[in-house]
Amino acid sequence: MRRIPDRIALIGMRGSGKTTLGRLLAESFGLPLIDCDKELESRLRMSISEMFSQFGETGFREKESTCLGDLVQGDRWILACGGGAILREANRNLLRDRGYVIWLDAPPEILAERVTRDPWSASGRPPLIGTDKANLQKQEIGITEKNRPIETVQAELKQIFLDRKFLYRSTAHLRLATDKGRPMDWVEILKMELDNFQPEQGGF
Repeated sequence: MRRIPDRIALIGMRGSGKTTLGRLLAESFGLPLIDCDKELESRLRMSISEMFSQFGETGFREKESTCLGDLVQGDRWILACGGGAILREANRNLLRDRGYVIWLDAPPEILAERVTRDPWSASGRPPLIGTDKANLQKQEIGITEKNRPIETVQAELKQIFLDRKFLYRSTAHLRLATDKGRPMDWVEILKMELDNFQPEQGGF
């Protein structure tokens, strides 16, 4: 009989499919889905982009860590984590200790296509690279991923991936490729992978 983790954390780059897969897993496994970025926006009543602008990246990461620390105390959940949540060691340890961590991985060219089509990425999130005042002001006047050359977005995503690849890999219990197939196919692959894992590996 397949054991389903009670606590699943989805990590990965922007555009890797965390929210999409999270919704499907929540429906399939009967677990509540929590989007960490959306929860943080609800608590502070401002967008992620506005938080970066007001608090800077360091201040934002502190608030993100506090929110994450609260969320993982629940007994049953699926967390769709922000792409940079793994930048802090405390967050990485917390996710591995409390949940079963799945890294959603896709190449930069696929991520770039998804990000440029995502209206929330264009309006509610900070620039991919560069969170200083000048870059944030560019976003305020409409210079976002949506209307920048896709080659530029792809290059920036590639750089971020190179910076974070080791952190994603070392945090995750499982890597799931999300560059091919439909989201429901990812769910079926994950179910098969769970047949090979034991409760002591996290999230049970």
